Amino acid sequence: MKKVLSVILSLVMLLSVTAGLSFNASALDSSGSCGTNATYTFDSDTGILIISGTGDMRGYDGADISPFANDENIKKIIIESGITSIGNADFSGCTGLTNILIPDTVKLIYDFAFIGSTNLQNVYYAGAAADWNTETGLKINTGNDSVKNATVYSDCWYGTCGNNAYYIFYGTDMLRIFGKGAMDDCPDED
Repeated sequence: MKKVLSVILSLVMLLSVTAGLSFNASALDSSGSCGTNATYTFDSDTGILIISGTGDMRGYDGADISPFANDENIKKIIIESGITSIGNADFSGCTGLTNILIPDTVKLIYDFAFIGSTNLQNVYYAGAAADWNTETGLKINTGNDSVKNATVYSDCWYGTCGNNAYYIFYGTDMLRIFGKGAMDDCPDED
């Protein structure tokens, strides 16, 4: 079965959270570094940002601005297993962001990582519900109310199911497929 699914999300006005400055939302490169061993790729057609690698994402303070800050074109963020933290102010002011997938390898969301990302609706967390926002599981620091107030789905599985196609399995029987392009063929089972 091959299907093409598109992600259609509404755009909202850009919110600047750093010293009243505004930034060009289209300035995000399609790929780059976001930590010592962490990289990102961004698909501007779908608005999907993928964070890959291992270890911590880099955090930002003051005049040092995250490459993702204030980018209203980021709609979904997929953080792949191996990333251990989301840095200070990494996704501040991402007003187009509605969904994020967080692996159970992430143990800390630093201060203000999502401040001003006011349209975040759903967080898909690969860890157990008991580990969400705890000292021993995933700790969520100050200034991340949008993450804390979003609908959280725990015990999720997610990954790729084609070139630029992704899936999330959550709940007992819910599967969401998104992205663009064809899904991989599934082998027949005997």
